[in-house]
Amino acid sequence: MKDEDHIARQRKIVDDKYGPGAFDRAQQKIKPHRCHRHLDDMLLGLYNLDLKPMPVLFQCFFSEEGKEPKRVYHSKPFSKTQSD
Repeated sequence: MKDEDHIARQRKIVDDKYGPGAFDRAQQKIKPHRCHRHLDDMLLGLYNLDLKPMPVLFQCFFSEEGKEPKRVYHSKPFSKTQSD
């Protein structure tokens, strides 16, 4: 219930400042970074004392969109998004 109240307060603040529907429009534009799953792999690697995912993450950061390197792990991600 606390989260719903917090979101409702944030929605009111944003809509009051930027106009009706501004909060919903902003929510539609938010999407995870294209390398977020590589970050999940790196965190999993650090947890397992495996540094193989670290250079792959940096390769992803400096690659062009759509040309990201293959992931090291393909396990359940830490983040809540499910884009892959």
